[in-house]
Amino acid sequence: MDFLKKHYEKIILSLVLLGGAAAAALMPMQLSEERGRLEEQRQQWFGDRVNKFQPTDLSTNALVVKRAQTNNDVQLALQHNVFNPVRWLRRPDGGVMKVSTGDEIGAQAVTVSNIQPLRFVIAYERAIGDPVRYEISVLNELEKPAPDKRLLAKGQTSRFGRENEIQVRDVQGPDPANPVALQVLLNKERDPITISAQKPYERIVGFAADLVYEPTKTPRKGVRKGDKLTFGDETYNIVAINEREVVLSASSNQKQTVRRFDPNARAGADTNAASSNK
Repeated sequence: MDFLKKHYEKIILSLVLLGGAAAAALMPMQLSEERGRLEEQRQQWFGDRVNKFQPTDLSTNALVVKRAQTNNDVQLALQHNVFNPVRWLRRPDGGVMKVSTGDEIGAQAVTVSNIQPLRFVIAYERAIGDPVRYEISVLNELEKPAPDKRLLAKGQTSRFGRENEIQVRDVQGPDPANPVALQVLLNKERDPITISAQKPYERIVGFAADLVYEPTKTPRKGVRKGDKLTFGDETYNIVAINEREVVLSASSNQKQTVRRFDPNARAGADTNAASSNK
C-alpha cells in the first residue's frame, strides 16, 4: 500500500499515456472506416451522375487566330474572274477558245515554222556574139525571186534591179569567147569581184520566215522585214529577222515580241510527216 501511496500519481500518468497511445493507434483505422462510410453514402446519393471536368474546346478560337496570322493577298490582275472575267473568242471554224493569260492570241500565239536566207548572187552565164558580150545575171531575193540578166561587153556598165550597177572590168583567159573568169565591179564595192561559170559570187542579204498563227492555224509564207501582219485584233510590223528569231512590233503601242525558231522542232515535224505518208 505504501508503494501505491507513494507512486499513485505516476501510475495514473502511465495509464493516461497508454490510453492516449492506444487512441492514436486506433485513429488511422477510424479515419479509413469513416472515409469508406462517406464514399458509400456518396455513391448512394449521387452515383455516377457527377460529370468529370472537361477542358473548354478552344479549336475554333485557334482557327480564328491562325487565319488572322495568315496573309491572303487579294489578286486583282489576271486569273481573277470577278474583276477580270475570262474571254472566249470564236474561231473561224466555229469553235471557241479560252483566253486565260492573253498569250493565247496576238504575237505570243505566233509560231516560226521556218527561216530561210535571202541571197544576193552575181553569176556569169555565157559569152555570145561578135564582138563578144557576156551574159551576167544578178539575183537579189530581197527584191524579187527571179534574176535580172544583161549582156555586157568588157568595160560596159549596166543597172540591175533598183540600186545595183555592175561593170565588166576584166576578162581572164586566152580566149575572150570562153573566159576562165570575169572581174566585175559592183557599185557598192571597192574591189572587183571574180566570177566564173562554176563559181558565182554569193552573199546573204536578209532572211524570210514562215509563220503560223496558232489560234486559227493560218500560215504566212515568206514574211520579210518591213511586212505588216494582223493577228487577232492587232497589226504587227516585222522589224527584224535573223536565222534564229523574228521580232514583231505592235502598231498600237510599239511593244516588241520575239518569236524564236527551233530547227529541231521543225526536223521532228518533217520526220513525223514523212512517217505518216509511208
